[in-house]
Amino acid sequence: MATLFQGKDHALIYSQIRQPTPASVINRVLEFLTEKYSGKLALAVDVGCGSGQNTFLFADKFEKVVGIDISAAQIEAATSKNERTNVNFEVHNSHEIPAKDESVQLITASAAAHWFDLPKFFDEGHRVLCQDGVMALYSYNMFPRLTFVNGTDDFDKKSSQVNDIVDKSSQVNDIVDKLYYETLWEHWDREKVKLVMDLYKDVTIPMRDLTREYDFLNHYTMTLQDVSARIQSSSGFQSYCTLIGKDRGDAVIQTFENDVYRILGEAFKDVPQEEIRFNAEDNLFLVMARK
Repeated sequence: MATLFQGKDHALIYSQIRQPTPASVINRVLEFLTEKYSGKLALAVDVGCGSGQNTFLFADKFEKVVGIDISAAQIEAATSKNERTNVNFEVHNSHEIPAKDESVQLITASAAAHWFDLPKFFDEGHRVLCQDGVMALYSYNMFPRLTFVNGTDDFDKKSSQVNDIVDKSSQVNDIVDKLYYETLWEHWDREKVKLVMDLYKDVTIPMRDLTREYDFLNHYTMTLQDVSARIQSSSGFQSYCTLIGKDRGDAVIQTFENDVYRILGEAFKDVPQEEIRFNAEDNLFLVMARK
């Protein structure tokens, strides 16, 4: 599993800014599981759980849910917000699942499987899954698409140009793409990133009933402050800071924010980042199979 998410600062920003998996994905995974499995939902394991955004979503369905991650900092962040008595978090890599043979009904990995040693992970999954148990791997693409929205009622009073601001959303998306695919491009693990960009089409779970499903949408609101934090939570940005320097990373974020203000125009030059809002849309994909 990757070591890029192990620092406490990275775990903190990841915990604060990354979105939980949308209900449409969770419901589809559970539907797929119960199509052929009719026994007790005793144990689910969320692998590469990070700070637990995905793990907690199964707490109401299973007697016990375990989230594992190689990063002690991520596990500490997940544990700090755990209020569920049937959920616990442990430090393990992806091919050392803390479960007995054939004792797990569901293994999930959200925005994580591309970091695994997949052959070892698949072997371990086969060991712990019960008959008809399911492995479900899902992720979103690189960055949400952003649409600018009026953040407060008085924006319309500030400038007659405000109604035209939404047309500049594409420009904001363009500078995000430039940042990801030009400035940070050399600092991604491109073998792993390619799996995500190709929607896990090269990830094949060696079990029965393999299915690939697409176009699960997740909608939420982000402030400019959130957008900057989401960039900073990425492995590409963290690698950039490690290799080039934190000061240079800070400068990259400052340039990005300045570019957003330039695009939005004079009406927004004095508006705080936390009042500049975007509708965000993630597009998720899902790969599943059963033992």
